[in-house]
Amino acid sequence: MADSPTDARVFRVEFLGETDSTNRDLVRRARDGAEEGLVLVADHQTAGRGRSDRPWVDSPGASLLMSVLLRPRTRADRLHLFGTSLALAARSAAETFRAGGDGGVPVTIGLKWPNDLVVFNSADGPWRKLAGVMAETDLEGSRVSWLVLGLGVNLDPPRLADGQAGLDPVGLNELAGRAVSRDALLEAVLAELEIRLGLIAAGAGGWILREARRESAVLGRTVTVEEADGTLVGTAVDIDRAGRLVIRSGGVITPLTTGDVSRLRPAVEF
Repeated sequence: MADSPTDARVFRVEFLGETDSTNRDLVRRARDGAEEGLVLVADHQTAGRGRSDRPWVDSPGASLLMSVLLRPRTRADRLHLFGTSLALAARSAAETFRAGGDGGVPVTIGLKWPNDLVVFNSADGPWRKLAGVMAETDLEGSRVSWLVLGLGVNLDPPRLADGQAGLDPVGLNELAGRAVSRDALLEAVLAELEIRLGLIAAGAGGWILREARRESAVLGRTVTVEEADGTLVGTAVDIDRAGRLVIRSGGVITPLTTGDVSRLRPAVEF
């Protein structure tokens, strides 16, 4: 069944200077009844977060840091489509700016399940992290009250503290071979997001999943997935209709709803 359609969405952008987290700010606004379409953009976050409460580090003025408020009339089991849509929108927008660059870096921008964007030179090369998406929601039974999608895109890579865990960062300016305007990137991301939100509202979420599979950095590769209860090594073979990463290991098929994909290698049979 298709989600209930709404009128064409109008994004209303508010710019902040320094804040703890655009997601935290927007969650507070959502709970206070803010309307769908509100977008908060910050110059710097002092307590930015990624998935699993990991810190998101940015250098002031060197990233697109944004959060979007949605109030989708949809089932809870379809919420994964929205975070994936924002990640894919950011990827498409980044590719647009890279295509216009002079002397940019010839690499692949891929989706690292579930919602990170990574850059790599070859199928078995190391990943560098370009962007990440985090979703927060409030459910009233099976009804979605609000959904806040946060996005961070490096324009220049942040300075990580010594010993800080995570992938080496990369910036869009390096990939494009020129300075990319944050506001122009924001406009492009929102335009790409609106296209995908329209598909979800029309009941065409399958298009989102097909795009996620096509742009995946992990499918067909041997990966190591860190889960709360251990580590799974196997070949990533699919992203299923529920948004789960499907791993084949030792002849056993395992669909994952959570976990962090931490390694990329050419596929071998497990």
